[in-house]
Amino acid sequence: MASEHETLKDHIQTCMRILEEEVLCKGLTRIWTKRHNLSEDEVNNLLKIAVFSHDIAKGYKEYQERFRRGKGFSKHEFYSAYITGVTFGGTKNIELAQVTILWHHMADRGPNFAESWNERSLYKYGTPRQITVDNKFRSLIPRLARNYGLSFSQDLPEKVTEEDVAELVKPASKLCEYVSKYYIPISLMLRYLIIADSTSAFLNRGGNLRQFLRDYIFSYNGDLHNLREEIKRGLGLNF
Repeated sequence: MASEHETLKDHIQTCMRILEEEVLCKGLTRIWTKRHNLSEDEVNNLLKIAVFSHDIAKGYKEYQERFRRGKGFSKHEFYSAYITGVTFGGTKNIELAQVTILWHHMADRGPNFAESWNERSLYKYGTPRQITVDNKFRSLIPRLARNYGLSFSQDLPEKVTEEDVAELVKPASKLCEYVSKYYIPISLMLRYLIIADSTSAFLNRGGNLRQFLRDYIFSYNGDLHNLREEIKRGLGLNF
């Protein structure tokens, strides 16, 4: 489950549908990719990876057990980013997708990820110190990925530890270099991910759509048809 009203599979499928209909089919990444020496096809593939994988750690056993006890998915984005680096490790510039995933719950903060992955913070939020995957989820996700033209270079890791994540987000890591070099492309990819994520939650879970990004905040209670116009208007600004 991704929430009380939405399975993780449902969430992924809805997010990917929104991304395809409202971003990729409209060629919206074409506006800015060449400016940053990135190809449209490359960015679209990385964006698909980020949207597909942003919550993938929620499917691991420890997070599902927390959910059944009424707990949240504390810092799942860190584990999801690590898993993405394993499963799509052969993809050029995969770090762009990983940073986008890391940032999707921290869009109003600076990109010093190590500050949010330390003993005090892990203890405070009850974050699992390691996560493990069962065979059912491990076989489902690659099959689901193929529906969107995505192929894993490796299977989902059986276990991910807090030390694995700490190594990923340490200040001298390659991810931090990517933030500096590709800050604007990552910010734009992040916007698309948050829109897909929030819209899926709105459609599948019920309630208000809430979009958190400092320069892009809106709430909307209409149906998907009207929401499309709102999304198009927002995405067309300031690019």
